[in-house]
Amino acid sequence: MSSSALRTFAVALIALALLFAALAYVMSRPAPDARDQTDVVASEPERVLAVVAVRTLDPYRAITAEDVALVPIAVEPAQYYRDTADVIGRTPVRRVATGVPVTEEAFGRHSALAEAIPPGTQAISVDVTDVVAVGGFVQPGDFVDVLLYLRASGADVEHSQARVLMRDIRVLAYEDELINSDAAPQQATSGGTRGERTVVLAVENSQTAKLMLAASLGELRLALRAAAASTGDRRGAADTETNTPTRTANPNVITLAELAALGDSPARARGAQSPPRRAPAATIEVYEGTKATRIQRP
Repeated sequence: MSSSALRTFAVALIALALLFAALAYVMSRPAPDARDQTDVVASEPERVLAVVAVRTLDPYRAITAEDVALVPIAVEPAQYYRDTADVIGRTPVRRVATGVPVTEEAFGRHSALAEAIPPGTQAISVDVTDVVAVGGFVQPGDFVDVLLYLRASGADVEHSQARVLMRDIRVLAYEDELINSDAAPQQATSGGTRGERTVVLAVENSQTAKLMLAASLGELRLALRAAAASTGDRRGAADTETNTPTRTANPNVITLAELAALGDSPARARGAQSPPRRAPAATIEVYEGTKATRIQRP
C-alpha cells in the first residue's frame, strides 16, 4: 500500500472517531424533565387589573360606565386606574383608543401653581419692582395689603388719594418661585438692579377685575404683613387706624388735601375750611336840597 493511500485511510479513521464521539455526547445528555416545563409556565408575568377603554374615548366628552371596564393586563402602565369609579364622569382632554388603559395623562396635567390656589380665589399677576414689592423681600406664602395711589392733575390735584385696596392677600409666587416649591428661597440683595418683576396674588373671585382696573389707573404698592400674627389679628390691627376730624368717613382712604391738613390743629383746620368774612360795604350820602339820603355803594 502506497503512502498516499495510508494517509487517506488515517484521515478517514480520525473523522469517523470524531463522529462517534459527538454521537455519544448527544446520547449521554438526560431528557428534559416535566418539572422544567412547569417552571417556564410559572415564570410568565403576573397580570394586573386596570381600567381600559372598551370603546374610543373622545376628547371633552364625559366618560360613562359603558366606555370603560376593569381588564387584566400583563404590562403595568404608569399612573393607571384600578377602579372604574375613578374615571366615570370625568372628561379627558385627549383621545384614548379602544383597548388602551386609561391613565392620568388622558386628563391633562395641572400646573404646580394651579394646585396651590386656595378655594374661592384666583391667581392674578401684577408687575412690580423692588420698591413696590417691599424691597424685593416678599416671598411666596407671605400676606400683603395692596395699596393704590390715584393721581389727579390740574385743579383737582388736591383730590389725589391713596387707599388700602385689598387686605390679607396671600402671595402665591414671586418671580420664578412658587409657594409649593421645594427650592430654597433666594434672599434679595440691596445691590441688585430694580428691574420689573412679577408677583402672583390669590385674590377672591369677585375682586380680580377690581385689581386689574386699579393696576391700569393708578400705582400699586405692597405692604408686608407680620408673619407672627394670625389672619384675624392682622385684620383687626389694620382696621384700628387713627381717624382725625379732617379725615373722610373711610379710614382706608386719604386725599392730598386731608394729608396736608393732618398737621394742623382742629381749630386751624376748621378755620381753613370756613369761608372768609367780607368787609362791610361802603355807603354814599346823597343830598337833595336839605334832604340827605344814604345808599350803599355797589
